[in-house]
Amino acid sequence: MLLHSLQPIVDTNSRLLILGSMPGRVSLAAAQYYAHPRNRFWHILFDFFSQSYSTDYADRIALCRVNGIALWDAAAVCRRTGSLDATMTDVIGNDVDGLLKTYPHIRAVVCNGRASEKYCRKFNAVRPLYLPSTSPLNASVKDVDAQWKAALHDILSR
Repeated sequence: MLLHSLQPIVDTNSRLLILGSMPGRVSLAAAQYYAHPRNRFWHILFDFFSQSYSTDYADRIALCRVNGIALWDAAAVCRRTGSLDATMTDVIGNDVDGLLKTYPHIRAVVCNGRASEKYCRKFNAVRPLYLPSTSPLNASVKDVDAQWKAALHDILSR
């Protein structure tokens, strides 16, 4: 099945761009980034910013916007069976370099998982920071949370 990524969540306040690979089935169906209830992404962000966790997508996007975080995907289009990044084929990348030119206040790019990093590097000149996937398939939850929080602290405190 041919899949298309979501539109970027970005504005002139954005200082950090977080790239996924391609949203999974649950996220595409909901038209929301990181919509799978077991994905750690939103739990990590709400905890990092000392905010009460919310399942409301508007609250989630507001948290990103207030804190200068932009969201997008490394892949614009691909074919994939299910939600596994390992099954992605016929990938066409998003123009991350172009987005960074349009929003010059973004000073760091983080890739959420290896597939995101692979496709970001393949289709763009930017060299992102890799962080382990927040996917529910990533078993070492505590380690994932700690790595993400350390990176967010380093990037956003500059």
